[in-house]
Amino acid sequence: MSGDVRNCKLCFEPMGFSAFSMCQRCLEGMEKVRSYVKKHPYAQLLDISNGTDLSDEFVKRIIDYTVERY
Repeated sequence: MSGDVRNCKLCFEPMGFSAFSMCQRCLEGMEKVRSYVKKHPYAQLLDISNGTDLSDEFVKRIIDYTVERY
C-alpha cells in the first residue's frame, strides 16, 4: 500500500487504496442487497435485511447511496 488512505463512501471507515470507492465489507453488502432485490423486486427494507443478514441501518444506507447515484 502506498500510504493513501481514504474513507469508504458508504460506512465512512478509513480504508486503503482501492479502485472502488467502498471498502470490501460494503461492496459485499451491496452485492448481497442487489442480488436479493433482483430476486425479490418488491421486498421491503425489513425483508431485505432479514434475507441478507444485514442490519436495517446498513441496508438503508446501501439503498440511499444507490438512489443518490442514479
